[in-house]
Amino acid sequence: MPSQAETGRLVPVLAALLLFAGCETSSGAEGMPAVRASAFAFPVRSGEQPDFAQLEFRAGFVLASSDPRFGGLSGLWVAPDGGRLIAASDRGTLWLAEPEHAEDGTLLGVAGWQAIEPGTAPGDPPERKRDAEALAVAGDDLVIAYEGAHRLRRVPLSAPGPPAAVVPTPPQLAEPHNFGIEALVALEDGALLAIAEGVRTTSGDLAAWLIEGDQIASLAYVPAAGFAPTGADRLDDTIYVLERRLSLGGLTARVVMLDAADVRPGARLVGSELGILGPPAFSENFEGIAARRAPDGGVLLYLLSDDNFMALLRSLLLQFALRPPP
Repeated sequence: MPSQAETGRLVPVLAALLLFAGCETSSGAEGMPAVRASAFAFPVRSGEQPDFAQLEFRAGFVLASSDPRFGGLSGLWVAPDGGRLIAASDRGTLWLAEPEHAEDGTLLGVAGWQAIEPGTAPGDPPERKRDAEALAVAGDDLVIAYEGAHRLRRVPLSAPGPPAAVVPTPPQLAEPHNFGIEALVALEDGALLAIAEGVRTTSGDLAAWLIEGDQIASLAYVPAAGFAPTGADRLDDTIYVLERRLSLGGLTARVVMLDAADVRPGARLVGSELGILGPPAFSENFEGIAARRAPDGGVLLYLLSDDNFMALLRSLLLQFALRPPP
């Protein structure tokens, strides 16, 4: 979720992007939430489809619902077999769904949506102040990173309701603000890599932490100039990080990859760029990324955009296949 300062700069940008306005949310009936998934295609300009370097567009859907809880989707997790999806909302709700895929792994649709209020721990803020920004699956558990009143909570993946266990939070996040953990990854040994959106190290890099049990070690993350991390996921020995930039030209997303073996205390993490999505092709606020293996052994990446509960932005779920480097 953009900080208050970023949001102030974003307002005039959004006004200029009215052409790409999405669906407004409004109050809906109680019961199973109805979420519509409409097919998405990138606008064609100058007779050519946009090129996203190593990211090959497979499929995309515009998600919309009359349920007032729907929107603000930030964190994303997709099951290794592609049969389950969890998205975290800026208002704390977890949205569960069942993606449908073709035999080659191409995303065909998303159905079976459920809204769940995840478990909390004593002293957690009330529901209206829960801003979930990142998800990671560690073993049989789902770990949720919250912003504002910064905290990490662990809930069962099979049933992410109560109870919730407390995961140690870096001491640099003791004060409330909107620059906390936006990217969260579970490593193979169960440790967590957490990357801040705006907290800086003494050298000026973005702060990151390696959390193992009760131990927290510091490291650093280096995004591209003007970008900040908004999501991350790991597939085998590779970590994929999603970055975002806000400018007068619009919203730009950047996807990079890291070697998981480089994540260690004191490390300075610099990713290799895979592709950029942004103007003039289109402009959306991407905050969630998930990775899984395709049936042919390739890599499928899912990107999720956060509409911030604003009519000028959309909730998009896009799927890309990762091309080999040139």
